Amino acid sequence: LESNAGNHQEAADQIKFLTTAYQRDATEEYLAWAQYLQGQMLRDAGKPDEAGKVWLEIESTPQLSLYRRSWAAYQAAYM
Repeated sequence: LESNAGNHQEAADQIKFLTTAYQRDATEEYLAWAQYLQGQMLRDAGKPDEAGKVWLEIESTPQLSLYRRSWAAYQAAYM
């Protein structure tokens, strides 16, 4: 991903592409983990509102583990 080069928006776009492309092949937990990382990239790209929306969506998905939802809620609250 491009985040190591400081291209956080590009990394967020790559994650969005991958989660869409592999939505049928990955578990909900893996997709949520990728979306969580997408939120981090959006935050680092200076888009905290978009990041918060991603994390709140994860947090409000009852099918996900409490672990995954809690980390997303923590990041959303920290914003």
